[in-house]
Amino acid sequence: MKFRFLLPILAGVAMYVRLWSLDGPAWGDSPLLRVNALRLARALSSGSFLSFLEAWAGMAQPHPPLGYLPLMFGEILGFTGGHSRLFASFCALLLIADAWRRQRRGPWPMFLLLSSSMCWQYSWEYGWDLAAAGCVLQALHWAVASEGLENRRESILFGLWAAAGVLTKYTVPFYLLLPCLWLAWNAYRVPVRRGNLIIVAGIGLLLLLPWLLWNRALLAPYIGGSFAEDTHTITLNGRSWEERLSPSGLLYYPAALKDAVGWPGLALLTLGFWQDRRSLFLLAALGGLLGLSLMPAAVDRYALTALCLLMGSFSVVDRLPQGQLLGAVVGLGLLLGSWRSFALPLPQPPSYQHSLATLAWPISGSYAPFQVETERFHVEESLQNLLKMPGPYGLRLPFDGRLPDTGVYLERAWEQGWRGDMEVQRDPQVPPAPEVQSLLSVAKPGDMAPLQEAGFVPAAPPIRLVSADGTPWEVGMWRRSP
Repeated sequence: MKFRFLLPILAGVAMYVRLWSLDGPAWGDSPLLRVNALRLARALSSGSFLSFLEAWAGMAQPHPPLGYLPLMFGEILGFTGGHSRLFASFCALLLIADAWRRQRRGPWPMFLLLSSSMCWQYSWEYGWDLAAAGCVLQALHWAVASEGLENRRESILFGLWAAAGVLTKYTVPFYLLLPCLWLAWNAYRVPVRRGNLIIVAGIGLLLLLPWLLWNRALLAPYIGGSFAEDTHTITLNGRSWEERLSPSGLLYYPAALKDAVGWPGLALLTLGFWQDRRSLFLLAALGGLLGLSLMPAAVDRYALTALCLLMGSFSVVDRLPQGQLLGAVVGLGLLLGSWRSFALPLPQPPSYQHSLATLAWPISGSYAPFQVETERFHVEESLQNLLKMPGPYGLRLPFDGRLPDTGVYLERAWEQGWRGDMEVQRDPQVPPAPEVQSLLSVAKPGDMAPLQEAGFVPAAPPIRLVSADGTPWEVGMWRRSP
């Protein structure tokens, strides 16, 4: 196909044109990540490099520090709101494209990735998983180029990118574990390679150990809690071992990949890797998906790294009879489906549920945007009233992913010029912290008794509203009585 190199450009332009038009905050951790990036940008722009370095090195929840840099520089360059997330995802996609260029994969992998609604979804919401995928692809490329850690320069670059991946996202070790074990086993048996293995291990310790020691008090409970069955966030619940080891549990991530590229796309990826089944990229993808399948939380975006690892095999279409035409049809079908799915935001958060039984062609509808209803819950108005009251401030918010969460309020408060922090309370039966003087509460009618018992009085009549699913809520302003 003469103009096949134009296909990824077409898909990329279509994705960013559609995503650029979306307005308002995404759900989940996305607004909170932006607030953290805004704080880093403010520290760096003010010339306080030591304050910036201390704050950046202390980033451990919900993600390690390296992934904040594209978001931060996006804000410094003038990209605001969702546009800063798109800038971060663009940087991550450049990293992925560079890895595929070095591997001489041609335009097909990037075309299929940019056509996938999974890429669209998490380019708009996070960009974090794309950055993790870029680091893993770069690390494995240099691992292959090192010829089993025989070439020192390539071995050092492998170690640097592997450490960068770990400092970007906590899912990266799942994907790098088996390749690292395979490389270590083969290098240890050859004296020439053994020295390079020690150098790579030293690079990892040099880059990771200071950060691990600096944040050990935060990391131990945070990572330990990820392995607990009672894992509970605003978007998901933990799974028991019975659920994880069931057929639907073990096939959850393959189903998520199928929903990302459809059955035809998944078939082409499988065919491509069957022709190159000893690939280190395949080992990383399978090891990562298996490890993540055994974790309590099942989150489809964790499989985005595996999708990028497998996507390189889409270049198989260059070796099939009429393969380029087939690749163009599959990719354009996904692109049109993604364009349609992202025409309007969803009225409810997208489901993390995926099943191999659904057809998913040309697109499943599992990946689509959801924007938090800030106007319905009077977020800006409530914050303006709260910030006129004496601090310190508190937020009393329900554990419900359909409602504006902590990050949304902090993001909006930052845009109103406030630069502090707020005590966040989740359990409506627990009284606020003693230092909190003024509080914004979002609760169901009748859940205000603990506030009154703690010495709080209404600062204004509550705003009564009904959410999109028909649930009644009250947005109230409270102050501690003298």
